[in-house]
Amino acid sequence: MRIETKEELLRRLFSGKDTPDSSLIRDVLRIPNYGARDTAKLDEIIKRTEEDSPRLSLFSEFLGCNVLKQIINTKVFPKYKKGIVSIAADKIIKEKFDITQKMWFGYADNLQPVRAEEIQTDLNVTQDTLVKGYYFLTNKETKENMIFGIDFLSDFFTGYISMYSGEKNSATASSTIKEIISWAANNNFLKGKKIDATGRFLKVDNITMSDVILKDEIKRRILSGTVDMMENMDVYRKNNLPIKRGILMEGEPGTGKTLIAKALCNRMKCTFIWVTPDDVRYPQDISCIYQMAREVSPSVILFEDIDYIGKSRESYRDSYFDKITGELLNQMDGVESNEGIITLASSNYPKSLDKALRNRPGRFDVRVRFDLPDEELREKMLTKFFGEVDISDVNLKEMVDLTNGYTGAYIKELIVATIMLAVTDKSVQDDGKAIIKKKYFDEAFNELEASRRLDEVE
Repeated sequence: MRIETKEELLRRLFSGKDTPDSSLIRDVLRIPNYGARDTAKLDEIIKRTEEDSPRLSLFSEFLGCNVLKQIINTKVFPKYKKGIVSIAADKIIKEKFDITQKMWFGYADNLQPVRAEEIQTDLNVTQDTLVKGYYFLTNKETKENMIFGIDFLSDFFTGYISMYSGEKNSATASSTIKEIISWAANNNFLKGKKIDATGRFLKVDNITMSDVILKDEIKRRILSGTVDMMENMDVYRKNNLPIKRGILMEGEPGTGKTLIAKALCNRMKCTFIWVTPDDVRYPQDISCIYQMAREVSPSVILFEDIDYIGKSRESYRDSYFDKITGELLNQMDGVESNEGIITLASSNYPKSLDKALRNRPGRFDVRVRFDLPDEELREKMLTKFFGEVDISDVNLKEMVDLTNGYTGAYIKELIVATIMLAVTDKSVQDDGKAIIKKKYFDEAFNELEASRRLDEVE
């Protein structure tokens, strides 16, 4: 971006063609050795600017000084902090000031109403809080006027809070901003919760590890790098072990990767951040996710279907995919410490991932392969999914053989479809439990097979 020269700034300010905004006036005053010869004309321009701007006029009148003598203390935050910062600001402002007016001005300086939102502070708890607007304030102790502004736009990565004051109140404005930041850090209600990439609370299906039918070795490897690590952090430190881990779960869709992630989410007491491909559209999204994880650590970041996020840079060089992958690599093993952070990811197509991501300890230290269930696992799945329904008319061994090559998800769908056919046909016991007949299983199996073969049709 080209920076205007001193001569260009002065020419534009004094051209008289348009009413300059306050930022242009400020830029001119920052010019070294700006001469006093144009002071009268500059005062005239400032007056005209304030008269033409309802916002500047109101600000100047309320603060008792023109725009050039106002002090603005501003702090910018990532979007995920909207909730905690808004609530912190609401609390601190109301403790220190009396609010005389609330308003907002659009970018064309037109007057608009302020905007409040119901901010979630827990899964089923909300608090109505201002997220966009100006508070016109009077200090409860000094009776001096100040203005507080907050703006968290949903379509942008960041939001900000600001305090506007005259020079004699600048210290109070600065300390108020610091109090808001401190309260938000010490009372972060996201810590220890189950949230998405934007900080919204999640209600996860009530899945436990006993509901996940996998080989014991797979469960052991995943539990060792997640639950065991978080529960034994002090022991890890005493043995000079890093309290960070990257685990990549790879395998066909439906083999249990998401299921075990839900079980871990329910079991672990730390913050759990569930990230989907839709949550990551720009490199900044990745950095925000890790920044959030560091603030609320110990934490787990789950990247569901990471194939869409960490694509090979050889195939997508100089694209957004390239930049997103680069940022992911940097955040997983870069300058900033990730102590207390576990990165968990699921992948259906691990070969599509960048090599520096999948073949590099320090990023994904452990790769766990989720294969199709063998005969033993298929029998366990069929028995568990049928539960207490009567399957005496069906040969379990035959069902195990027929489902060879099925994923766990397909086996679950087969049982659901079979039971639904029995219920529809009124084949139930007195207590309502289904009675499974071979014809129901055969019909459900044939329909599912036809569905599976659809991908083979050109």
